[in-house]
Amino acid sequence: MDDSTDLEITRRWMKEHADGTIGHEIEASITKGVRVVKELKGFLLCELVIHNGLSDENENWHVGAIATLVDIIGNLAAYSLTPYQVTVDFSISYLSTAKVQEEVEVEAKVIGKKDNMTSVIVQVRKKENAVMVALGKLWFSEVKMKWVQGLEHTPGQMEEPSDLKVILQWIKDIEDGTISHEVEASVTKGLRIAKAHKGFLLCDFIIHNGLSDENGNWHVGAIATSVDFIASCAAYSFTSCHQVTVDFSISYYSTAKVQEEVEVEAKAIGKKDDLTSVIVGVRKKENGELVALGKLWTSAVRRNAIHQESKL
Repeated sequence: MDDSTDLEITRRWMKEHADGTIGHEIEASITKGVRVVKELKGFLLCELVIHNGLSDENENWHVGAIATLVDIIGNLAAYSLTPYQVTVDFSISYLSTAKVQEEVEVEAKVIGKKDNMTSVIVQVRKKENAVMVALGKLWFSEVKMKWVQGLEHTPGQMEEPSDLKVILQWIKDIEDGTISHEVEASVTKGLRIAKAHKGFLLCDFIIHNGLSDENGNWHVGAIATSVDFIASCAAYSFTSCHQVTVDFSISYYSTAKVQEEVEVEAKAIGKKDDLTSVIVGVRKKENGELVALGKLWTSAVRRNAIHQESKL
């Protein structure tokens, strides 16, 4: 396959994700309005005007939407060099915010390849002034493949009732759309808190169709969004302060299918000044197999409401 054919497939793949021909609702929403400006072998530059469906309750670009787009664009850049890639390691740092209706640029560049592994750097900048919004670093692995509701909790297991009651209400409000937007509502649909105490949260849920990729696997962007959200809840229960994510890394160890039940366990492991460190493990409930492991730093923000900007 020559370069022009690879790049044509890359452009078509992006278009089909955006219009819902392939993939599912999370990809279609995240890539809606994305325009490919420049593409070379191992390089992709895209532009996007942030639409309302990608915002949090403060009208900032939702960090989960940013992470998912970074993964998709990074994957496309890797695909243009080596077909059929899956994300195995992903870290992202958030350096500033962007508002709804702001125009941003997303630049993905392959910086290295070793055996069947490809390394990609993705920069997200405001188009108007080039202010960096986020920086992602990803490793992809080549694979042989055909291209192509209600919130509950378990009684008697809750400590620190005031903080955790706030978290329960917060998740419920997000899920039913009272606060936030479609990204958070989709990711938290069916989330059940099984156990919670100060600095610790164990949740389980069944992966629904809206969180799948075109192969019927739990979309890696949706995993990252769930990990960030539950980590933020655990950090809040530990500090009683509103939290925003400032650094996030996640490694993917296996896949999970639609209708599989998974557990997400978040634990605050340290605190320094206004920063809180959280580890999040995602496992299949049936056999305990590790799906993903996230490591996050969140920063306390003093404000009256629990509503947060960062619920990846």
